[in-house]
Amino acid sequence: MELCLNLKDYFDFKIIAIHFWNNDISGKDWYECSFRTSGVMIDNGIEHIIKDCGCLNSVQEIQNVNFKITKNTCVRYCDKNIPRKEFHHTAAVWDNRNNIIDEIGIIAFFLASPKGNYHTEIIDFQALGNENIIISKDYILVI
Repeated sequence: MELCLNLKDYFDFKIIAIHFWNNDISGKDWYECSFRTSGVMIDNGIEHIIKDCGCLNSVQEIQNVNFKITKNTCVRYCDKNIPRKEFHHTAAVWDNRNNIIDEIGIIAFFLASPKGNYHTEIIDFQALGNENIIISKDYILVI
């Protein structure tokens, strides 16, 4: 039986990262853990993202910055047979030594609200570099 985590209460939010923790004790070190992976598919009915994680505690960014949660978005375990678009150095799914485990540990989703007040101003670094900034002597520490 396949379970689907529905995110309909977060309509129009963006998923910016996922916190995973696959606690598989068969991995002996960090390198080995990156070859024991599992994946999660997030499908919004228009497109999908597949994010894999190794047997580690990790927070992984979503690289598709335009992916939005819809009323049909479903999150489910993903097997090895679907091509990946997003990769992470802690989950070596591109390597033939990869061994898919049959569970995934999701701790949290980091979401961005469509009503957020996000910084969109383009910084003019050349103008900033030409600024004459004077720092008060009160802030200068002499050792």
